[in-house]
Amino acid sequence: MSSSYDPLLDSNIQSSNTNKVLDLAKHAENKRALIVQAGLLVLVLTILHAIFTHPIITFFAPHPILNSLGLVFLAHALLLTQPPPISPVHKTLSGRIHGILNTTAVVLFLTAFSSIFYNKAIHASPHITTWHGLFGITTYTLLSLILLFGISIYWFPVKVFGSVAKAKSFYKYHRIAGYFTLTLASLTILLALDSDYNNNVLHISYTVVGIAVTAIWGGLVLGLTPSRLGFI
Repeated sequence: MSSSYDPLLDSNIQSSNTNKVLDLAKHAENKRALIVQAGLLVLVLTILHAIFTHPIITFFAPHPILNSLGLVFLAHALLLTQPPPISPVHKTLSGRIHGILNTTAVVLFLTAFSSIFYNKAIHASPHITTWHGLFGITTYTLLSLILLFGISIYWFPVKVFGSVAKAKSFYKYHRIAGYFTLTLASLTILLALDSDYNNNVLHISYTVVGIAVTAIWGGLVLGLTPSRLGFI
């Protein structure tokens, strides 16, 4: 006869159900990553095709190419932080790789900025005259600040924040800022499609890029767990 203190479910059944939930979560996580990577591949190939099938403007061409590659590194830096760490070693390693990917992304973005800045300078063209330009310079600035913020949290917690615990309390702001800037970067790409150069020369498809950017942004945002932001 079953005791009133027996569990409602057998421990083996509970364990099995837990494993199924974890497997489903892992499967969904992998699918999101594939969606993000597919979007990145389509975006990069579309831009490369458009640039190299038209007369190349020496100091303009690096701008869209390096920006798209910067987004590849930024997206993978975010993907890396989405699975909960399975051990302290895993957490430390993923944090360091996250920093390397972010640093590479910022270097690529700033080089892309330098390219378009110099291109406009040698042609005596005004700077930041469109929404694309405004969103772009804002994105570059925020990415640089977020990188410095992350470095200070990870490598100099005591010097900058007074203690490791205090530094960790700022992680949530680093994460939120990262996803906010991802949104700005996505909008900047879409705004670039409305430039005169694209409309008159490159003719990059609004539909193709729109779907790719939506896949990248949506896949990353859906993988963000609110509880890991530290507010819940």
